[in-house]
Amino acid sequence: MKIRQLTRLSLTDRAPGILLPLTDGSLEKQALLDTGNLGHFFDEAMATHLGAPLPGMAGLTPSGARIFARAVLPDSFRAGGLTLSAREVALFDATPLQQLFKSPVAGTLGLPLLRNHCWLFD
Repeated sequence: MKIRQLTRLSLTDRAPGILLPLTDGSLEKQALLDTGNLGHFFDEAMATHLGAPLPGMAGLTPSGARIFARAVLPDSFRAGGLTLSAREVALFDATPLQQLFKSPVAGTLGLPLLRNHCWLFD
């Protein structure tokens, strides 16, 4: 099996985590790569860029249990040029994340992005 490079991303040491470009047509945002998350979570303000709403999902947060709104993730979304294999996204208030990064971070990208790819961080 030959490994084929699909994308190359420049990382910065100025951010408190790995931010990947998130695109959908004219939308250009950044999302945090979260290797400890089983799914993707986008800011509630991103709902207008997403597909049909899905039933809510229960989840645990540092402040306790809550129900997250969910939506279908359009096929056109890309993260660092890669297709997002998970076809759904949960929504949350990303204000604390945006304050940490001091930029409009759209949310987090979890393990489904890492699957089926070989990632090299150098």
